[in-house]
Amino acid sequence: MSKQLIRLTFIVLLGALLGACSSLTTSQHPVILSSGVALTLTAPPEGLVGQTISQLLEIDYQGEQHSLLAQVQFQPNGLNLVATSVQGLPVFELTYIDGEGINAQRYVPVAEFDFEYIVADIQLALWPMSSLEQSLMQGEMHMVSDGFALHANGDMSVRVHKTDSITVIQHFTRHYQLTITTLE
Repeated sequence: MSKQLIRLTFIVLLGALLGACSSLTTSQHPVILSSGVALTLTAPPEGLVGQTISQLLEIDYQGEQHSLLAQVQFQPNGLNLVATSVQGLPVFELTYIDGEGINAQRYVPVAEFDFEYIVADIQLALWPMSSLEQSLMQGEMHMVSDGFALHANGDMSVRVHKTDSITVIQHFTRHYQLTITTLE
Protein backbone atom coordinates (compact mmCIF):
# COMPACT_ATOMS: atom_id res chain seq x y z
CA MET A 1 0.00 0.00 0.00
CA SER A 2 1.34 3.43 -0.87
CA LYS A 3 2.04 6.06 1.75
CA GLN A 4 -0.54 8.37 0.17
CA LEU A 5 -3.31 5.76 0.49
CA ILE A 6 -2.40 5.08 4.12
CA ARG A 7 -2.32 8.82 4.86
CA LEU A 8 -5.68 9.36 3.11
CA THR A 9 -7.25 6.43 5.02
CA PHE A 10 -5.92 7.83 8.31
CA ILE A 11 -7.34 11.31 7.57
CA VAL A 12 -10.76 9.90 6.62
CA LEU A 13 -10.91 7.72 9.76
CA LEU A 14 -9.81 10.61 11.97
CA GLY A 15 -12.47 12.86 10.45
CA ALA A 16 -15.15 10.20 11.01
CA LEU A 17 -14.05 9.75 14.63
CA LEU A 18 -14.11 13.49 15.33
CA GLY A 19 -17.50 13.81 13.63
CA ALA A 20 -18.96 10.99 15.77
CA CYS A 21 -17.72 12.59 19.00
CA SER A 22 -19.11 16.01 18.18
CA SER A 23 -22.52 14.59 17.34
CA LEU A 24 -22.96 13.61 21.02
CA THR A 25 -22.56 17.21 22.19
CA THR A 26 -25.45 19.63 22.54
CA SER A 27 -25.03 23.27 21.68
CA GLN A 28 -24.86 26.01 24.28
CA HIS A 29 -28.13 27.96 24.57
CA PRO A 30 -30.61 28.92 27.29
CA VAL A 31 -32.75 26.09 28.66
CA ILE A 32 -36.44 26.97 28.32
CA LEU A 33 -37.96 25.95 31.66
CA SER A 34 -41.41 27.19 30.62
CA SER A 35 -42.94 29.78 28.37
CA GLY A 36 -41.30 32.99 29.54
CA VAL A 37 -38.66 31.40 31.82
CA ALA A 38 -35.19 30.58 30.47
CA LEU A 39 -31.94 29.75 32.27
CA THR A 40 -28.44 29.85 30.79
CA LEU A 41 -26.25 26.94 31.90
CA THR A 42 -23.05 28.14 33.58
CA ALA A 43 -19.89 26.79 35.17
CA PRO A 44 -20.19 25.89 38.87
CA PRO A 45 -19.63 28.65 41.40
CA GLU A 46 -16.21 28.68 43.02
CA GLY A 47 -17.57 27.21 46.27
CA LEU A 48 -18.53 23.93 44.53
CA VAL A 49 -15.38 23.47 42.42
CA GLY A 50 -13.42 20.41 43.49
CA GLN A 51 -16.35 18.85 45.34
CA THR A 52 -18.06 15.55 44.58
CA ILE A 53 -21.63 15.11 45.81
CA SER A 54 -23.67 11.90 45.96
CA GLN A 55 -27.42 12.30 45.65
CA LEU A 56 -30.66 10.36 45.47
CA LEU A 57 -32.85 11.73 42.68
CA GLU A 58 -36.56 10.94 42.95
CA ILE A 59 -38.62 11.96 39.93
CA ASP A 60 -42.42 12.07 40.03
CA TYR A 61 -43.81 12.41 36.50
CA GLN A 62 -47.42 11.78 35.49
CA GLY A 63 -48.09 9.66 38.57
CA GLU A 64 -44.99 7.48 38.06
CA GLN A 65 -42.03 7.58 40.40
CA HIS A 66 -38.45 6.84 39.41
CA SER A 67 -35.31 6.88 41.54
CA LEU A 68 -31.67 7.26 40.55
CA LEU A 69 -28.42 7.55 42.43
CA ALA A 70 -26.18 10.29 41.09
CA GLN A 71 -22.64 11.37 41.73
CA VAL A 72 -21.78 14.89 40.59
CA GLN A 73 -18.21 16.12 40.35
CA PHE A 74 -17.69 19.88 39.95
CA GLN A 75 -14.83 21.22 37.83
CA PRO A 76 -13.85 24.87 37.26
CA ASN A 77 -15.47 24.85 33.80
CA GLY A 78 -18.35 22.39 34.26
CA LEU A 79 -19.45 19.16 35.86
CA ASN A 80 -19.48 15.39 35.43
CA LEU A 81 -22.50 13.34 36.46
CA VAL A 82 -22.90 9.57 36.62
CA ALA A 83 -26.38 8.15 37.31
CA THR A 84 -27.19 4.57 38.30
CA SER A 85 -30.35 2.76 39.23
CA VAL A 86 -30.83 2.23 42.96
CA GLN A 87 -29.74 -1.36 42.26
CA GLY A 88 -26.40 -0.05 40.94
CA LEU A 89 -26.89 -0.49 37.18
CA PRO A 90 -25.44 2.38 35.12
CA VAL A 91 -28.16 4.50 33.48
CA PHE A 92 -26.28 7.46 31.95
CA GLU A 93 -23.36 9.77 32.37
CA LEU A 94 -22.88 13.30 31.18
CA THR A 95 -20.26 15.99 31.07
CA TYR A 96 -21.18 19.65 30.87
CA ILE A 97 -18.49 22.13 29.82
CA ASP A 98 -19.39 25.83 30.04
CA GLY A 99 -19.50 27.34 26.56
CA GLU A 100 -19.30 23.94 24.84
CA GLY A 101 -22.46 22.13 25.92
CA ILE A 102 -23.26 18.62 27.11
CA ASN A 103 -21.78 15.30 26.07
CA ALA A 104 -23.91 12.38 27.30
CA GLN A 105 -23.95 8.60 27.06
CA ARG A 106 -27.00 6.42 27.82
CA TYR A 107 -26.37 2.87 29.02
CA VAL A 108 -29.93 1.59 29.11
CA PRO A 109 -32.91 2.51 26.99
CA VAL A 110 -34.91 4.99 29.05
CA ALA A 111 -37.64 7.41 28.13
CA GLU A 112 -36.31 10.28 26.10
CA PHE A 113 -35.36 13.27 28.20
CA ASP A 114 -33.21 16.29 27.57
CA PHE A 115 -29.94 16.28 29.49
CA GLU A 116 -30.00 20.09 29.53
CA TYR A 117 -32.87 19.95 32.03
CA ILE A 118 -30.81 17.72 34.32
CA VAL A 119 -27.98 20.27 34.37
CA ALA A 120 -30.49 23.12 34.79
CA ASP A 121 -32.07 21.33 37.78
CA ILE A 122 -28.62 20.83 39.33
CA GLN A 123 -28.05 24.58 38.96
CA LEU A 124 -31.44 25.37 40.51
CA ALA A 125 -30.66 23.08 43.44
CA LEU A 126 -27.04 23.99 44.16
CA TRP A 127 -26.04 27.34 42.70
CA PRO A 128 -26.28 30.37 45.01
CA MET A 129 -29.09 32.86 44.36
CA SER A 130 -26.70 35.50 43.00
CA SER A 131 -25.46 33.09 40.31
CA LEU A 132 -28.99 31.99 39.42
CA GLU A 133 -30.18 35.59 39.08
CA GLN A 134 -27.36 36.23 36.58
CA SER A 135 -28.24 33.04 34.65
CA LEU A 136 -31.95 33.80 34.41
CA MET A 137 -32.53 35.02 30.84
CA GLN A 138 -36.30 35.36 31.00
CA GLY A 139 -38.77 35.40 33.86
CA GLU A 140 -38.58 36.68 37.40
CA MET A 141 -37.17 35.16 40.59
CA HIS A 142 -39.01 35.66 43.88
CA MET A 143 -37.64 34.64 47.27
CA VAL A 144 -39.87 32.61 49.57
CA SER A 145 -39.25 31.37 53.12
CA ASP A 146 -37.63 28.05 52.15
CA GLY A 147 -36.31 28.76 48.64
CA PHE A 148 -37.48 30.63 45.58
CA ALA A 149 -39.94 30.60 42.70
CA LEU A 150 -39.57 31.45 39.02
CA HIS A 151 -42.45 33.35 37.46
CA ALA A 152 -43.43 34.33 33.93
CA ASN A 153 -46.35 36.59 33.10
CA GLY A 154 -47.51 36.45 36.72
CA ASP A 155 -47.68 32.62 36.77
CA MET A 156 -45.38 30.41 38.84
CA SER A 157 -43.44 28.07 36.55
CA VAL A 158 -40.89 26.54 38.93
CA ARG A 159 -40.84 26.34 42.73
CA VAL A 160 -37.67 25.31 44.60
CA HIS A 161 -37.92 24.27 48.28
CA LYS A 162 -34.59 23.85 50.11
CA THR A 163 -33.57 22.37 53.44
CA ASP A 164 -30.09 21.31 54.61
CA SER A 165 -30.04 18.00 52.72
CA ILE A 166 -33.19 17.96 50.55
CA THR A 167 -34.20 20.13 47.60
CA VAL A 168 -37.59 19.76 45.93
CA ILE A 169 -38.00 21.27 42.47
CA GLN A 170 -41.56 21.51 41.16
CA HIS A 171 -41.92 22.20 37.42
CA PHE A 172 -45.55 23.23 37.06
CA THR A 173 -45.58 23.70 33.30
CA ARG A 174 -43.44 20.61 32.57
CA HIS A 175 -45.53 18.55 35.04
CA TYR A 176 -42.84 16.90 37.13
CA GLN A 177 -41.30 17.10 40.57
CA LEU A 178 -37.69 16.29 41.37
CA THR A 179 -36.60 15.58 44.94
CA ILE A 180 -32.83 15.69 45.44
CA THR A 181 -31.48 14.23 48.68
CA THR A 182 -27.79 14.73 49.42
CA LEU A 183 -26.34 11.46 50.71
CA GLU A 184 -23.02 12.68 52.09
